Amino acid sequence: MTTILALRPSPRSSRSPEPGIVITPLVERLLLDLWAVRQLTLAQIRQAHYAHVSERPGLWQSSLPSRACRHLVNAGFLACRPVPIERRGGGRPPLVYFLATGAAPVLSRLLDLPIADVLARIKQDRQLSWLFWRHRAAAADCYLALSRACEHAGTLLTWTGDEQLAGMKLTAELEGKRRSVRPDAFFVLDGSTTVPRFVEVQLTSEPRAYRLKAQGYHRFYASGDYERRFGFRSLRVLALTDTPTRAQHLREAVDHPSIAEPRLFWATTIAQFTADPFGDIWLVPQSAEPRTLLG
Repeated sequence: MTTILALRPSPRSSRSPEPGIVITPLVERLLLDLWAVRQLTLAQIRQAHYAHVSERPGLWQSSLPSRACRHLVNAGFLACRPVPIERRGGGRPPLVYFLATGAAPVLSRLLDLPIADVLARIKQDRQLSWLFWRHRAAAADCYLALSRACEHAGTLLTWTGDEQLAGMKLTAELEGKRRSVRPDAFFVLDGSTTVPRFVEVQLTSEPRAYRLKAQGYHRFYASGDYERRFGFRSLRVLALTDTPTRAQHLREAVDHPSIAEPRLFWATTIAQFTADPFGDIWLVPQSAEPRTLLG
C-alpha cells in the first residue's frame, strides 16, 4: 500500500518530534490539482489519488485519505472548512480542502513562479465565496477526470482556471458594447494533435442565457481576438451540464441565426464526461452523430 506522506522527527528535539512530511510525487500532484481547481472535497481527493487503496464500497472506506489530508493540514500545506449545507439527520458536513501557505515553496518550484505570486493566489483561494461552490465542484470533477485520462493516454494537459482567465479581461463587442467573455476554464491537449477548448459549466442558467454567452464567444473568435490572445485558430466551446435533456437544450440554443458557426459549441453531461472524457459523448449542432473530444 502506497502512502501519501510519512512522518519524520524534527532534528531539534528527539523527545517531542514535530510532524513533517516527505514530498512524494503523490503530494506534488495533489498540490498541483488544488492549484488548478482551487478546492477539492475529500471524496474528490479519494477518487483521484487513492483509487489504489483497498475498500469495500457501501461497507467500509479506508481512513488513509482522511489521515493524509489531516497531516497535510497540520503541517500547514492545506487548510479546510466545512461546506455550508443542510444535512438530514444531522452529522458533519463534508470538508473542502484548499492550499495553505506551507505549500507555497513546493508550488513555486513545481510551477516556476515567484513565491510571492503563489502566496497571493493562496490568499485569494482562502477568501472564495460559497456562492459558486457547486459550479466549482463540477468543474473540478471534470478537470480530475480529464487529467487522469490524459495521463493514461500519454497526452499533455495544460489547464487554465477561471480566475486566471478573468485576469486576462477578455471581451467581445456585441450590439455596440464591449461585453466580458469569462470561461470557466481553457485547456489544451498536446498529443498526436493539439486541441484547444473552452469550458462552460451550465447548471442553472436557461438556454437563452447560454445563447447570449455563445454570441460573445463567437464574436471573440470571429474578430481574431481569440487567435491573438491564445495563439490558436481552431476553437470549440464545451458546455457541461447536469442532465441529458439540458445538454440537448444547450445544443438547440446555439443552433440559431444569431450565431454564424453553431458547430463551435458542443454539449454533454458532467456524468458522461467524467466517465469517459475521450468517448463519443458530445452533441454538436447540425450533426446526427456524437463527437469525441478530439473530433
